[in-house]
Amino acid sequence: MTNSTTSHTIGKIHAADINKSVMLRRILEGMADGLFHSTREIANATGCCCVSSRIQELKANGYNVECAYSHTTEDRNRVYKYRLLPPTGDYNA
Repeated sequence: MTNSTTSHTIGKIHAADINKSVMLRRILEGMADGLFHSTREIANATGCCCVSSRIQELKANGYNVECAYSHTTEDRNRVYKYRLLPPTGDYNA
């Protein structure tokens, strides 16, 4: 059963509300510098074990997050990095 006070569905994804999710706010605060951060860096800084899902929830809450391929590790894992972009229409950035 879904608790409508703590989450909502936007499009096809069931996303937590940024105003009620401590984890989403932690990730947002960690990305506020506008620099790229790897999935591992975000996980280590926030304790979040499913960073890509939380990034999708940030996007569902209206945040503009860029995802870019970084590299492939020796054991063939792909590493991605994310950065928070200014809101669309913010021309002072």
